[in-house]
Amino acid sequence: MALDRVYLVMGVVNRCAISVQALEPLKQWLEQLDPEAQAVFGHPPTLYLIPEYGCDEEGEELLEDCFEWIFESELSSWSEERSSWPQQRDFALFRQWFAVSLHPLVVDLVDEEELRNGPTEEEKVMLASVKRQIQQLDAGRGFAG
Repeated sequence: MALDRVYLVMGVVNRCAISVQALEPLKQWLEQLDPEAQAVFGHPPTLYLIPEYGCDEEGEELLEDCFEWIFESELSSWSEERSSWPQQRDFALFRQWFAVSLHPLVVDLVDEEELRNGPTEEEKVMLASVKRQIQQLDAGRGFAG
C-alpha cells in the first residue's frame, strides 16, 4: 500500500534520457592533454533528457540524431580547445569513447516544485540585459544577433 502512495506523489516526466560515461579511449585522450587529469577522471555519467520514444530502435535513432551535440558537450567539459578534439567525431568513435544507456522512463520524485524547461522571469530579465550589453559592444558590426 505504501508503494501506491509513492506513485501518487511521483510524476512521470514526458522525457526519456541518455546517460553517457567516459571510457578508456577518452581517458587516453585526456592524459595526452594533461597527464595529471587522471586524478579527476571517472566522474559520474551525464544524463541528457531526450524526447519520449516507444521502442529501443526509436531510442537508438534519437541517440544517432543527437550524439554529435552530446560528444561535443562531453569534450568541452574536459577541454574548451576545440583544436585538441578528435577531428573525426563520428557515431562509431562516440560509441568507443562512451558507455551509453537509454532510459525510457524518467520519474520525478520531487513534488514541491515543477520541472521547468526554460529560464525563470528573473533569468529572462538578466539575459535581456546581457544581450543589450553585447549589442552595444557590437556597435553594429553584426556579431550579436
